[in-house]
Amino acid sequence: LDDYKPSIRTLAMSLAASRSQDVAALRWAHHLAELRWNTRLAVLGAVRTRLAAARMLRQGEQLNRQAYVDALTGVANRHAETRHLARLRRREPRDRLAVVLVDVDHFKAVNDTFGHGVGDDVLRVLGTILQGAIRATDLAVRLGGDEFMLLVDLPPGHDVPPIAAEVIHAVNLHSWEEISPGLRVGVSAGQSAGSAREVDQLMRAADDNLYRAKAAGRGRAVTANTAQRR
Repeated sequence: LDDYKPSIRTLAMSLAASRSQDVAALRWAHHLAELRWNTRLAVLGAVRTRLAAARMLRQGEQLNRQAYVDALTGVANRHAETRHLARLRRREPRDRLAVVLVDVDHFKAVNDTFGHGVGDDVLRVLGTILQGAIRATDLAVRLGGDEFMLLVDLPPGHDVPPIAAEVIHAVNLHSWEEISPGLRVGVSAGQSAGSAREVDQLMRAADDNLYRAKAAGRGRAVTANTAQRR
């Protein structure tokens, strides 16, 4: 028997004391049994408290995930975007940022041809591709529908990497037929870069470049006024 249950020795002593006429011995035996019982209750209470605390922590993490993570794709949602943008607007002028807007080409046709379940699978895979294109300190956001945004911190003194073109390349390389035979998926992207605290202007510039990418035939990235097809 473990330390928190009456032991064989305690049981034997209690039985011996109960058979004797020694009132003091009987009182001692009852007191000892009560102490051991209270110890067991205290330990069980502590265990229940720890379990309740762990349950509350897990529920808090789940609620936090539900509040800031898009349930379908696993990337950040608009609530997380709002928090992140507020931090970016307070950054130092020297801090640099790249903004990439990504939109699935002819996504309605995917849903109409293959069904909304396949469309959801496409968005899930795209979320994974976008997460793989950035670091843990950056942010991938689902803006809504089939439109996504990347907010990528840039190290000072370095050239702006072709993030948008790399995303398009990764999408083109993916085996989409694993989701459904005959499925083809392409994306268009617009990218801008500049001071992190000017993120609102950068988002507008990236949106303009995304529009140019679609107008130029889709399946390509536009940074500034240059179209890059991968």
